[in-house]
Order: sequence, then C-alpha cells, then structure tokens
Amino acid sequence: MPLKRLFHLLGYSVIMNLMKLDIKSVMTSCPYKIQADASVDEAISTMELRGIRHLPIEKDGELIGIVSLTSARVSKAVCDSLSYCPNVGEIAQTEPLIFQENESLAKAAKVMAEKKEDCALVGNSDGDVTGIFTVTDCLKVLAMVLEDRK
Repeated sequence: MPLKRLFHLLGYSVIMNLMKLDIKSVMTSCPYKIQADASVDEAISTMELRGIRHLPIEKDGELIGIVSLTSARVSKAVCDSLSYCPNVGEIAQTEPLIFQENESLAKAAKVMAEKKEDCALVGNSDGDVTGIFTVTDCLKVLAMVLEDRK
C-alpha cells in the first residue's frame, strides 16, 4: 500500500505515533525460560500453564535458542510414535531473531516479514532476554489502531 494512501486512511498523527513506538512498548515480557536438557513434555506443560507459545532455551546460563509450542507438540507426536524423545535443546530454533528493546516497531516488523519469522527475542543492553515480540503482538497494535479509527 502506498504510504500516501496509508496516511490518508489512518491520519498523519497515527502514523507518526506508530513510527515512534519501540519494540519494548509492545513486546510480551519474558520471565520464563527453559533449560536445554528439559524434556519436551516439560516445555509443553510450561507453555500451556503460562498461556505462552514460545520459550527461550538456555544452556549453562547462555541463550542457545527458542522453542515454540507447535514444534514441541510435533516433536512429542514423533516421540510417541518412534520411542525417541529429544530434549528441547535438540529441537530448538538455534538462530532466532534478536532485537534490542529500543529497536523501532517498524523495523522489527519489516525484518520479521522479510524473513517470514513469527517471533523474535528482545534483549536489553546487558544482553539479557527481556521479552518476545511475536506476530500476535504486532496484530494487537494493528487492532488498536484500527479500533481507534472507528
């Protein structure tokens, strides 16, 4: 959609405010992590209990990747049929996107769309994972903007 049409539909002030948003203001805080040697069942239970769909994975205090609820469930189904159950470290997405908290929402959304990623980890200047930014977070922002335009 051409930018001119977007400005017309949403209004200049809305667009300008969206452009100022950083990823920290819309991310989902990430207080939960899982160890690489944890079972797939443990990952599924943790995500279902907490109502989340992604978990950062650590090994020896270092981030090694992220696991999604979908990939954990698929792994569990394979485990049940093959009698081999990998741990979460073995099914991890080992090179997740990582953005800094002050990264613009626009840039994060653009990179995720280009790479067809449904989530990215968010870190602070100390290198700690502080949140996860997902397509769902992006859709929540879009829904707020569109609701506000009614």
